[in-house]
Amino acid sequence: MKIRYKITLTFILVCIMALVLMDFNYHSYLQKMEKEIAMVKIKSGLSINYLDGNIIDTNEEVKEINFSITNASMTNLYYYIKLNNVTKTENITYELLDLNNNEEITDSFAKTEIKTQIKIEPGNTQRYHLKINNPKKQNIYAELQIDTIAIDHSIKNILLQNNKAEIHPEMTYDLPEKENKGLIEYQSEEGSTYYFRGQNENNYISFAGHLWRIVKINPDQTVTIVLDNLLEEEMPIYQNNEYESSSFLESDLYNFLNSWYEKNLKEYDEFIASAKYCTDDGAMSEEEGTIYYLPEQRIFKEYSPALTCPGTVITSKIALLTADDVMISGASKEENKDFYLNHAQRQWWTMTLNKKQNNQFYYITVGSDGTLYKDNVETNSYAIRPAITLIKKINVQGKGTIDDPYTLTLR
Repeated sequence: MKIRYKITLTFILVCIMALVLMDFNYHSYLQKMEKEIAMVKIKSGLSINYLDGNIIDTNEEVKEINFSITNASMTNLYYYIKLNNVTKTENITYELLDLNNNEEITDSFAKTEIKTQIKIEPGNTQRYHLKINNPKKQNIYAELQIDTIAIDHSIKNILLQNNKAEIHPEMTYDLPEKENKGLIEYQSEEGSTYYFRGQNENNYISFAGHLWRIVKINPDQTVTIVLDNLLEEEMPIYQNNEYESSSFLESDLYNFLNSWYEKNLKEYDEFIASAKYCTDDGAMSEEEGTIYYLPEQRIFKEYSPALTCPGTVITSKIALLTADDVMISGASKEENKDFYLNHAQRQWWTMTLNKKQNNQFYYITVGSDGTLYKDNVETNSYAIRPAITLIKKINVQGKGTIDDPYTLTLR
């Protein structure tokens, strides 16, 4: 009897243990399914479909996750892709493949921000494939997170977002730049300045009823723009410079620019900065009564345009571009009809001196073929291309193309 009792008790215990084990395995299975089962989340207008779940909990050599993101809203949205609660990163990498444009990002598991500021238009779906490489088969854990972000639409931020800025490479300026170099970052003691250089088609901006071209982002985050077309009027810098003044602020051309500002831009005065412009009147040498100014050497012999002003700085709401601005943008002393500042109609003034001879000042101009010309006497009449600087606290929208130029509103 005791033997039968023991057998029965043992059988019951075995059954209980089997049930406990089955329950444990079932819950483990459910947990695994929860990690790998398809899951859709709605966040701030985004519909995120985690086709293989959003949990990375594995010791496999390779783990692959597919997911897609749909913009279910009526406006453009921006989102990020990142990893949260990562346990191990050593010797582990990921590869994110954007299936829409076949772009791939490869990085260490330690870089948890995989991709950020991704734009998605209304109704669009973007698909991704994430591959985790775990060659040592370690136990790893991470959570894939996708969510919307608020984008700073300030003009500087949007320009840098739409144009991958290249830090100033080793380049020379003795030859014209005919290719599209995009946005180039130049670093100085004042901070970073960003210039558009070459044949650009995405730096158009519509402002105050006129079409302009964006020339540069200044270290203080203001943006300098120049009129896309030349004004109809042609005039000298000085009609009669009897006092032999090299001051641009006292010139006839500056008075004309101020009148044009009052007529065309005064209504938009709050958007326009009182900015610094360079009149480089530093004398370099004198030969047989002719005084040569620093730009003569810098622009036409050394091919080394300046980022900071070595001469007199003026503060104004309106001015002209300098020869340095035009050279950095793609011009040289050779023909260049292909860079974005070329205007194949007439010759136009810069505000840069190159010499004084016979009591008259001579300036650098830009020819109708995109060439930088020197020795243009101040009493000659050439075309005018106003330059202004927009304040930093401005939002923009648009693509910067001629068909969809940037348009501005205050923040």
